[in-house]
Amino acid sequence: CPAVRKGSSIVFPDSGALNACPELRGRPTGPCSAVCIPVSFMGRALGVLHSTSPALRVVDSEVTAKLSTLATQVGARIGTVRAFQKTQLQAATDGLTGLTNRRTFENELRSLLSTGAPMAVAIADLDRFKKLNDTAGHDAGDRALRHFARVVRQTTRGSDLVARYGGEEFVFAFQKVDREGAKALLDRLREVLAASHRGDVPMFTCSFGVTDTSFGSDVAELIAIADDALYRAKQNGRDRV
Repeated sequence: CPAVRKGSSIVFPDSGALNACPELRGRPTGPCSAVCIPVSFMGRALGVLHSTSPALRVVDSEVTAKLSTLATQVGARIGTVRAFQKTQLQAATDGLTGLTNRRTFENELRSLLSTGAPMAVAIADLDRFKKLNDTAGHDAGDRALRHFARVVRQTTRGSDLVARYGGEEFVFAFQKVDREGAKALLDRLREVLAASHRGDVPMFTCSFGVTDTSFGSDVAELIAIADDALYRAKQNGRDRV
């Protein structure tokens, strides 16, 4: 709409005019006149408010002023809601990888467990991550974490919960899957990770510990069992589930 580009209200006597707002053309009710008022928040365009009348019957200045007030209120409301949503998203995600953070993961897992549905829970740990940081630098370590998160997004299902648990640790919750089914999914993740390395990310592997709800019924218990399995994966040579 030209009103958005101009940043101010525009009155169009006839939608058939060459310079009329294109959003007014081809309406089922036929030709119309209109006032178009941009909806914005802190200088950023969010949309436009169109108010129409029969062709050549121009909206008077008093109505236009009231519509402008409405557009201002709408813009402020939309802007506030978007800012709140952004804050909520930032509070629920890990800033480096973009994955869910630990607190959000545990809350979501607790909610799923309350339904009694079967699932598997796993913990992943990037192998020899401290050595990678010491030899290649912390920037390389950050790239490795982001790369692992990308591979995780590619290989997990939409129903799976994934989060960065802290440091180089990640956690997974696989719905309607037992530990053997989860192991197959995690082995696939390991294969994709091994084939995905490029020159901008140092080579690294990952170890996993996995359990399922036949061994525990609450978040802390399942995480503890999976963590013990992860420790055994490290002891047995790393890069395994």
